[in-house]
Amino acid sequence: MKKQHNAVWIGVIMVLIASLALSGCGGGGGGGSTDKSNTGGTTYTIGGTVSGLTGAGLVLQNVFTDDLSVSANATSFVFATPFANGAGYGVTVKTQPSGQNCTVANGTGAVSGANVTNVAVTCAASGGVTGGGAHIYVADMGNNRIVRMDDMAGTNWTALGGSGSGVKQFYQPNGVYVDAGGKIYVADTANNRIVRMDDMAGAGWVTIGSSGTGANQFSGPSAVYVDASGRIYVADTNNSRIVRMDDMLGTGWTTKGSFGNTAGHFAAPMTVFVDSANKIYVADWGAYQLVRMDDMNGTGWTALSGAMGNLFNGPDGIFVDAAGKIYVTDEGNSTSSVVRIDDMTGAGWTSLGSAGTGANQFSNPGAVYVDAAGKIYVADYGNHRVARMNDMSGAGWTTLGSYGSSTNKFYNPLGIFVR
Repeated sequence: MKKQHNAVWIGVIMVLIASLALSGCGGGGGGGSTDKSNTGGTTYTIGGTVSGLTGAGLVLQNVFTDDLSVSANATSFVFATPFANGAGYGVTVKTQPSGQNCTVANGTGAVSGANVTNVAVTCAASGGVTGGGAHIYVADMGNNRIVRMDDMAGTNWTALGGSGSGVKQFYQPNGVYVDAGGKIYVADTANNRIVRMDDMAGAGWVTIGSSGTGANQFSGPSAVYVDASGRIYVADTNNSRIVRMDDMLGTGWTTKGSFGNTAGHFAAPMTVFVDSANKIYVADWGAYQLVRMDDMNGTGWTALSGAMGNLFNGPDGIFVDAAGKIYVTDEGNSTSSVVRIDDMTGAGWTSLGSAGTGANQFSNPGAVYVDAAGKIYVADYGNHRVARMNDMSGAGWTTLGSYGSSTNKFYNPLGIFVR
């Protein structure tokens, strides 16, 4: 991300230098500045298209100082400040929208006698894969490590960990999450802590947590999620609660839940997910249900234990795609399946999988992840492998892994994330 960002601004600087030269040659352009208004002359607008924007909070910036807020579901934008002919422009994302990452194409150039309309902003769900450079991260629980690879062939396999509670050690890690800045968060389950590190070398290693029920304490945390504002959510499984904190110091520590299966309670929540509208989804394994709430007060509490004759029996992983479809791994059912539903009423219930080791089969599947292209990744716990398919028909079924601790092998993988 940093290289891409620097490349954008190198382009902006080069355009500004060129526009300075053009102004000098023209003889009347305000002493070689990139004066945007150029009062007295013809001016032009800078704008373009927006695609895939569903979250609120997107702010674009043009040449460091001109900010523009873009509303959710917008399809176009135009900056208010006009530019003179020959002036350089450089459009970047200043603030990402809630739950999404946006990128800019055709963002730099110089005005050439017409309004600029070809800047293209494309947005995808936070953590979605938008192209080259994506990695697959796996919480390889039984091997007490985190694995990163470039693709489903295991290219550039990198592992970090070892059994223990020290730096660069894990004990049965269940969940992994990678934020927009590339920082890696791990639910280090049996160590009752959350770990954050800057990279797969373990640089910047920071932990929070110890065994207990109080502030800054966990009991068997199984999953971690970071929202667009940088707030950290934890499925604190054995404490039957969801935790939210502002940072790795535990600032703003907030919890929701205690043991039970009625509103406001959880029974072994395994996964937490926050969508682009900041709604919080929980796979409540022990209560055999999915829960959605609007906030950490439990407002708008909605629970789904089954639909159309199909019941969950041990929902483990949960993922909500950019269209709002909900994917769930149901490890307890004899089918060992991945389920997709359109919403929290259970509409559009679609199931893929059966118990086994072959194509379109799973053994106690753990986490699920869906990339921006719609490909579905599953941590196939009992089969010691990662599976990927193109869609809910199982097309393009691909797996990597078998039991072991060497390259391209796993031992009960539980968490998966792609960025």
